[in-house]
Amino acid sequence: MLILQSVVVFLATLVALRTYLRFAFNFALLDIPNPRSSHRLITPNGGGVVVGIVSLVVIFACLSNIALSFIAAAFLVLGVADDLADLNAKVKLIAHFLLLLLFVLLGDLTSFRLDVGYFHLSFSGVWILVPVIFAVWVVNAHNFMDGIDGLAAMESLFVFLAAAVGLYTLNYSALSAVCMMLGVSTLAFLISNFPPAKLFMGNSGSYFLGFCIAAMMLISWRFQSLLIWMWLIFYAAFMVDATLTLLGRLMVGQNCFKAHRTHLYQRLSDRYTVKAVLILLILIDLFWLLPIGIFATKGLADPFQLFVLAYSPLVGLYIYAASNLNANQAVSISSVLKKSR
Repeated sequence: MLILQSVVVFLATLVALRTYLRFAFNFALLDIPNPRSSHRLITPNGGGVVVGIVSLVVIFACLSNIALSFIAAAFLVLGVADDLADLNAKVKLIAHFLLLLLFVLLGDLTSFRLDVGYFHLSFSGVWILVPVIFAVWVVNAHNFMDGIDGLAAMESLFVFLAAAVGLYTLNYSALSAVCMMLGVSTLAFLISNFPPAKLFMGNSGSYFLGFCIAAMMLISWRFQSLLIWMWLIFYAAFMVDATLTLLGRLMVGQNCFKAHRTHLYQRLSDRYTVKAVLILLILIDLFWLLPIGIFATKGLADPFQLFVLAYSPLVGLYIYAASNLNANQAVSISSVLKKSR
């Protein structure tokens, strides 16, 4: 049954995307290249709205979760508005926070437990703001990482499908099915978004998919505390690049609300090719993060130690790669450390 549903979702997304492409050209919903762009051709934008609409139907059908469906729709609408009107960055950040706070309250996600080695942390009451702020960062990290063809779609595909497998092994069948359908819909979009992209997802897609990842993280975490480690491990590639880039910019006093091209993936694509970056991402996801995440899911080792194992080489790779790229291209963590000595 799940296979049949996956095929239906995949085909529905493909057909809807073809319709949207014609719509985008007719109504000039196009991305015009600028000096910060990784592309050089005028390309239809906002295709993520198709993934969002199809996925909303799936979410409601599988979970009947009003809070999840409502907030996911709100993120989709916010993304569409941003694609059309280029909303103020601070306004968007506040909107993300309020929507995720509302999701936590309406979804009865008001208590979380985090086991870090011998320490057991509890987030409830006012401390529920910690998971909310974390979820806000996941949404924005996903948006920040959507800067070259195929990257955000490919990472979304991996994270959803890997999580679907992990959740299925623990008998969370409904959550697993939702993740599977989100992955399948993203796969259909990736066909049009693979370099050279014929269609961009836009903020409507990156906000929506970022929220779905954050929401699935929180729901899974509420069900079973070790599952947050599974999600963090699967999502490590994006978390490392987005977080270290933000920290580097903060440490040198750059305006974090101003658009830039200082992410490692952007610099690597400038030095090499977009496809080379995607291949690197695939290798990291499939041959490093996937097995470690499955180990964490099955409880075969301490999940925090597996988290450290998964992230440590990626942090090292980020610092090494950043230090070997042109220092004039971007601010790297390694250069900041050198200046502080």
